[in-house]
Amino acid sequence: MQKRIEQYQKIPQHIKIADIAIKQIPYFKMYAKYYANYPDAEKFLSDKRANDDEFDQFLKQQDDQIKKKFQKNYGLLMYDSVSRLSKYGLLFERLLKNTDKEHQDYLNIEKAIKLADEINQNLDNKVKVYINNKKKVELQQQFGNSQLNLFDNEREFVSEEEYLYVDQKQVKRVTIYHFTDILLITEKQENNNILKNMHNQLSTDNSKQVTEDIQQKKLVGFLQLDETSFAKGINDLKYYKNIFKVKGKTDCLTFMGDDENDKQKKLNNLQNIINNLKKISQESGKTKIPEIEVTVLGTEERNSQGFKQFTIYIAEVKIENIAQNIFVRYSNMVDFEKKIKKDFPGIQVPNLKTYNLITAHKTKTIETRKINIEDFLQKVLSNSEVIKYSQTNTSILDLLGLPPKFYELPQIVTEVKESQINLDKILNSRESHYQSLYDPRQSSLSQRISYISNQKTSASDILAEQKKKSLGVQVVLYNNRYSGQRISQVFTGQEDEKTYEIQVYLLDGTSLNVTITNQSRCFEVVQQIAQQIKLKQFLDFKLYFMDEKTNTRLLDDDEVISKIFQIKSSKSVLEKFGIKKESNFKIIFKKYLWLGQELEEIDYKKDFVRLSLIRCQILEDISNLQYPLDFTLYHLFSALYIIINDPKFVKNLITYLNKNGDKMNQIQRDSILAKAQQFLPEIIFKAEKQDIWVTSIKKFIISVNQQLDKIQEQNRDSYRIEESQIQNLEQQLQNQQDDETRQIYTEKQMLAEIVVINSIKGHQLYGVTQYFVQTYKKTKEDCQKKNIELPSNIYLGIKYDRIIFLTTIDKKTIKEYDLDQIENISVHHQSIILNIKEEQDIDFRFNTLQSFQISQLIHEFIEIKKETLKVIQEEKEFMEKMYQQQLIQQQQQTSEFNLQQQQHQQQQQNQKQEQEQLKNQFNLQQQE
Repeated sequence: MQKRIEQYQKIPQHIKIADIAIKQIPYFKMYAKYYANYPDAEKFLSDKRANDDEFDQFLKQQDDQIKKKFQKNYGLLMYDSVSRLSKYGLLFERLLKNTDKEHQDYLNIEKAIKLADEINQNLDNKVKVYINNKKKVELQQQFGNSQLNLFDNEREFVSEEEYLYVDQKQVKRVTIYHFTDILLITEKQENNNILKNMHNQLSTDNSKQVTEDIQQKKLVGFLQLDETSFAKGINDLKYYKNIFKVKGKTDCLTFMGDDENDKQKKLNNLQNIINNLKKISQESGKTKIPEIEVTVLGTEERNSQGFKQFTIYIAEVKIENIAQNIFVRYSNMVDFEKKIKKDFPGIQVPNLKTYNLITAHKTKTIETRKINIEDFLQKVLSNSEVIKYSQTNTSILDLLGLPPKFYELPQIVTEVKESQINLDKILNSRESHYQSLYDPRQSSLSQRISYISNQKTSASDILAEQKKKSLGVQVVLYNNRYSGQRISQVFTGQEDEKTYEIQVYLLDGTSLNVTITNQSRCFEVVQQIAQQIKLKQFLDFKLYFMDEKTNTRLLDDDEVISKIFQIKSSKSVLEKFGIKKESNFKIIFKKYLWLGQELEEIDYKKDFVRLSLIRCQILEDISNLQYPLDFTLYHLFSALYIIINDPKFVKNLITYLNKNGDKMNQIQRDSILAKAQQFLPEIIFKAEKQDIWVTSIKKFIISVNQQLDKIQEQNRDSYRIEESQIQNLEQQLQNQQDDETRQIYTEKQMLAEIVVINSIKGHQLYGVTQYFVQTYKKTKEDCQKKNIELPSNIYLGIKYDRIIFLTTIDKKTIKEYDLDQIENISVHHQSIILNIKEEQDIDFRFNTLQSFQISQLIHEFIEIKKETLKVIQEEKEFMEKMYQQQLIQQQQQTSEFNLQQQQHQQQQQNQKQEQEQLKNQFNLQQQE
């Protein structure tokens, strides 16, 4: 190249040098090993100089000689070979910019740049392969055993990183070597110097290739990954922060990040590795293995006021996107672990440690158990041996409260969808619902719009739309309500499964016998009750369990009802959850979710069963002091209670008073007093004289009865006029839809039930679920700094759109916040923490055994609110669409009319012209 430059120095426009570079660049391929070893060599020399003075002096002497010859020290000389090719690439790029396209060397320069890039890429790939193989050799030599073989051609080394590994109760720092399908977990050994010396003395020549860093580590374990693996974040616990889990092929491990950013970074890196495995699996056409994911959502304390208090762990088990909650005790899991080890000796499951009674209910113990139970269940349920075993023997699934056909659920859901018994068909969209209510051939678009405009979104509509979003076992059950097949058969496939009867109470004191199987869930029981009592919509109702001390707790839809009772025969209900056989416990059916009054009203005005249930619940809540009322309202509700529950007594009383000048006899006085005492809270009843109760209740009975008679007659007249004016199909359909509404508005007892609701719906606590909680000391102190006086004990009120802090005595509002204000909810074993936008400096922490239930209700209302806004928007868009169609139809009709007018005018004109022609012809003939 130097000769070429000298040769063309006088005529530089003719010089060619890139062709020489094209011949020389390919020789850089031989530098691959040099490139790969350069970082280690540089580090080795640096460490050697730092620890060996004689060697350092030698290099300094050599440095002087090297500088004289090459004008640079040995370090730069070593680096030249690494950097030269990339510098050539940059040099030729600059040269290309300053060379005319017509120059004879221009194409060669372009080719040299392309070749340099290719060689660079080739070197990078070779270096990557070399480092990958070198790392595999080092790690295999140090950690390899009969179960771990890293020498797989398709397995590549990705990176290494430090993690915090959560192992049982211990948290330790480990180094993880990421491969494309395996995580190698190592930790630093103790007594490193002794181990290092022993290693050096015993090592072979090959083993000396293992770096000192790797020599200092020992193997903790490894996690094999496949297409069913996943990495997921876990909500912070009190003692464990920034937690995340990695589910492998046969195991599940828990880690912690140093902070939230570190956690997210590690999760992203792990998920990228897993996503690549999923992609490879999809491209290969490999049969898809169901993905199973276990998450412990929270805990509940059961029998908290008894001697045998215990903790229930609520775990969500997902197969594909189908969710099922299970409810387990830690002691049951310890026994379950023994069964697994006995029946499946080949499965390596984590040991579930037992704890003494003193530490069993401590928060840290509970949190550790949550992590361990989640890992344990994840490993067991994902194991191929367990999956195969469960296809013929359901004992494992039965113990956990999972459906016998749990592993077949994805297939069942597919079959359900294929047979069009899916939720989208059952819970019809509003548009298809509207379209089914009229025949377009018999009604105009404007008439149809008028009808649709009168159809308002109800609470049940919102809840039905909400149900579409979740695909759980209960949703499959809900689908099956319409299939004609018994619910349990969806999972068991057995038509002759043994059945039992349980008794469920309504709030009016009546009870129902409900048939269940060993696999029936609470959701199914709710569904059966709704069918028996003819309740049209039931998604806002649930079962409650009341013990002999009248302590009541909500039963989750997914709880297996037989596990609550532990039924072994149709005649015996055995002790469970600290309840004795002879205990006076009840299963109660009542409303769980309360939405906005306008939405609720649409439902209960079309369903007298719902109306009655809501009325019962309101009066029950008044009896239990859920509403702080003045005495006038207690008088009113006592009168309504008597009017509704004993109409015969009221009728006889009114007749007697009309005859005897408004004076009651002693029997009537005693009867009113007895009924009032039966309804009113004892503390309220004793706070006022009996004569006052009798006199005031009697006045309200007379007044309310008169008003009800008047309204009843007005409504009957109104409906009679309406019926006489029915002319078209839409009105007939509307009339059929309103039959039950008409009954509600023309029956005195049902009108009285509406009065009950109307009399309480304006109360600030109407539709509020109340939880007694204790305020954390620091929360009180932080609130005081912002002039918020939060007592040690309060009621936490949850409403469909807000959260309210209430005093315990008179239930006055201390503070309230919209649900939109809640930024985060942290659920702990015996406490809950709310972070609210408006109060950035305060963590609202409350001690309660119902933390999980509170968080679930808040989350449910937040999701319902989103769904409400969505449904309203869809309804608005639908109506706009219908109006646009009406406008287009009107325009078309106008155009058609104008066209007809034009055609008519043209026809008249043509006729006129024809007449003129005939007249002219006639005149012409006359002249001839």
